Amino acid sequence: MLKQAGAVVVLFIAAAAALGQEGHFDVSINGSADFTKGTQGNGVTQSASTSAGYFASLRLKLAPMFWLEGNYGRTENSQFYNSSTSYRIQGRITELTGDLVVRPWHIGKFQTFLFGGGGVLVFNPTQTLVILVPPGQTVATEVPVALGAAREYRTTVIYGGGVDYKLISRFALRLQYRGLFFTAPDYKLDIFTDGKAHMAEPSVGLVFRF
Repeated sequence: MLKQAGAVVVLFIAAAAALGQEGHFDVSINGSADFTKGTQGNGVTQSASTSAGYFASLRLKLAPMFWLEGNYGRTENSQFYNSSTSYRIQGRITELTGDLVVRPWHIGKFQTFLFGGGGVLVFNPTQTLVILVPPGQTVATEVPVALGAAREYRTTVIYGGGVDYKLISRFALRLQYRGLFFTAPDYKLDIFTDGKAHMAEPSVGLVFRF
């Protein structure tokens, strides 16, 4: 995944150099808060913990109002599965997405934008725990188990919008909201819901244009 993301960055920079003009690209580094809506199905209730994440974006100018964007991001959270037995799977989520950006309004130092596209989310499990409540107790205990959780790929649809506020020279502050739709992960275990999950990502970032 890192090699693929690095290849995309190199291609964008090479294209910028070939254009030989300023104002065709911008790159941003963003921090986000990630909130995931749970799902239900097949006798399983699935949810996810709130987490902090980051993502980098590269935009290529196609026309005054239209830009092409590529995104690479990561976050770490826990997925909870409740049925006859309860599990918590810790893991890392890697995002590789692309979208079309429309910039409809420019007022003073403010530039608004909307976007939509798609890509893939990669769910990498790091630890699986079974949640137990011993007889006569009310406090749950988590015990590591080896269930064979495996890396899983999920296609995603991404949409959102935001605003850039020009700071100095080529720098801007970016505030945006991103939403991602995808099928809830099951890490290739028999604890799936087949439900459609939604991750909401409000974020703030710093933009450099070149």
